[in-house]
Amino acid sequence: MSIKPPDEYKKKYESLFNNFNSSLENMAKIYPSYKLDTNKDTYLTDKKKFFSIKDHINKLIHSLSNSVEDTRKEIDVVNNTINSLDKEHTKLTKEFNKLNNLDLAAKGALDDQEVHSRQIYISNIILLLIIVSHIGLYYFGKI
Repeated sequence: MSIKPPDEYKKKYESLFNNFNSSLENMAKIYPSYKLDTNKDTYLTDKKKFFSIKDHINKLIHSLSNSVEDTRKEIDVVNNTINSLDKEHTKLTKEFNKLNNLDLAAKGALDDQEVHSRQIYISNIILLLIIVSHIGLYYFGKI
């Protein structure tokens, strides 16, 4: 069953209740003559029409109840989907943060390694200068 908009139900209810009230008023006007056996056919016709409208109102109430139930089921499905997506989002956010932290840790380790490599490079250059200066002093000091 398709879900109908509330305005559609409202229009149907207004129409049926207007017909219901007018039929009830007609029956009330004709009832005294019905009791006097002068307008029996008209009264019985109006009575059938009255009960027909009443049946339509009951069907509309049932249809509205079913529509509300269908809407409730659809809302439950959407809520379950939202909840599962929210759980998945939370899980993916944690995974993203974990990977982001690993990325930051890897960058930090790389930066530390670069600093360490530069320190070794500079210490090797200084050591080379010391060795060259000692060799130069030793070589030029003996000559």
